[in-house]
Amino acid sequence: MSEQWGPPHFLILGSARVPQLATTLPLFIEFKSFVILNSSWSVIIPSVANVFGVYLMVVYWNQVPEEMFSAATIDEAGEVAILLRIGLPTVLFGLTTLLLISFVVTWNNDFRPLAMLNKRGDTRSSWESRRSFP
Repeated sequence: MSEQWGPPHFLILGSARVPQLATTLPLFIEFKSFVILNSSWSVIIPSVANVFGVYLMVVYWNQVPEEMFSAATIDEAGEVAILLRIGLPTVLFGLTTLLLISFVVTWNNDFRPLAMLNKRGDTRSSWESRRSFP
């Protein structure tokens, strides 16, 4: 086992094995207590903050050479300047990939928006709920 593949990587990849359907009920209970249940945020937050996104960004950030950050520090760049001028442009393709994959997965998911955006007594179908999503 190499130095790069430690317990955090195995924990992230292991939690990716949990099906999305199994996380819907705990998310429903959490969003109900946060009072964001019948809003767009109840669908946006789980689709952006997922295990695959964390793993993909960890891999992209680990591929950025440390020498780039060291050179910027020697040139007396601040932490924010290093992030905005070196870090983000380097991982921009990873962020774009994550955005596109998250969009496609969320668009193809019928159950979570139906569970999160369904008001009591609303008997719309999945497609009608998707059309009314803001």
